[in-house]
Amino acid sequence: HIMKKQGELAESKFIVECLSREFGVSVPFGDSSPYDLIVTGKEISRVQIKSTTRLYRNRYHVTVGWGHKSKKVYDDKKIDVFAVHILDHPWYIIPSGEIKTTTINLYPHRLNGVGKYEIYKGAWDLL
Repeated sequence: HIMKKQGELAESKFIVECLSREFGVSVPFGDSSPYDLIVTGKEISRVQIKSTTRLYRNRYHVTVGWGHKSKKVYDDKKIDVFAVHILDHPWYIIPSGEIKTTTINLYPHRLNGVGKYEIYKGAWDLL
């Protein structure tokens, strides 16, 4: 249940960050929606929250798939954005259409911006 608590903490932090930026936040009822939150910023975005705390081989490996044993790729017609939280680093706001796999690697600790998704670090303007 540690992973569930980590996810709940990430969702809570994301909500606080959105509210501090004066975005509206709605939480769907139940657990059956493919997204975790709806954020109203420039437009309405269905957001899936992901998080990790584990640095491995100089990168953070983030599971962005769904399902228990064998992960599946999210349908980008059902969610608009992934918001990825890595402890003590800026949020990544990644359009769902950019992710075609069940795992991604992030490098928030590197200053040179190496990595496919580094352009989405702190990309709150996408919401």
